[in-house]
Amino acid sequence: MAETVVTSCCYFPPLIFFSEFAGAKNILVDVHEYFVKQTLRNRTYICSANGKLPLIIPVKHTGGKLTAVKDIVISYDIDWQKNHWRSITSAYRNSAWFEFMEDDIAPFFFTKERFLCDLNEKILLTLLRLCNLNAVVTRSQKYMETYTGQTEDLRHLSDIKRFNEYYSIKNFSVYTQVFSQKLGFIGGLSVLDLLFNEGKHVSEYLRPG
Repeated sequence: MAETVVTSCCYFPPLIFFSEFAGAKNILVDVHEYFVKQTLRNRTYICSANGKLPLIIPVKHTGGKLTAVKDIVISYDIDWQKNHWRSITSAYRNSAWFEFMEDDIAPFFFTKERFLCDLNEKILLTLLRLCNLNAVVTRSQKYMETYTGQTEDLRHLSDIKRFNEYYSIKNFSVYTQVFSQKLGFIGGLSVLDLLFNEGKHVSEYLRPG
C-alpha cells in the first residue's frame, strides 16, 4: 500500500481515485506538469437521467500550449458555474444524501477562483473531509517525471482514454445510483456520485487500491 499518492490537479476527481487516497497518508498534487486539453484537470463526469455527463471548466492558456497547471486561469466568459450546478442538482436532487451534502458543494459554484489549481485544491479538501479521509494534501514544488519509494503515481490517469482503460480492468463495488433502474450502473464518475447516493456509508465502498 502506497504511503503517498501523486495525482494531477483534478476537478471533482473520480471515485476510483479515492480508493487510492483511502490508503494513503499523503496526497501530492502535481501543479507543475503542463496543462493538457481533454483531461480530468478541468472536467468531471456525473450521471444524469440520460447517462454519463461531462462537466468542463473553460480555461485561459495565458502561457501558450506549455503552461503549467499552476498558471492556468479559469474563464468566466460563459456562466459554466450556473450550468454545472444546474446539472448536478438535476441529477442528484432526488438522491438520498443530496440535501446533507448540498451546503458543502454549492459554494464552489457561487464564488469565483482565478486559478484552476486553487479551485481544485479546495474541492479536493472538501471531498476528503466528506469521505472521512485524513490524508495530508500538499502541492509539488517542481515537476518530477517519476517518484520512488512507497508512492502510487496516478498522474497518467488524468488522460481520459487512459483513465477509461484503467477503470475497465479495476474491480470496484457497485452501489445504487439515482437512475440505476433506467440505466444500470454507470462507472467512471466523480466521487460526488457516491457521496450523494451513499453519504455516511461512503467508507464501505472506498477500498485501498
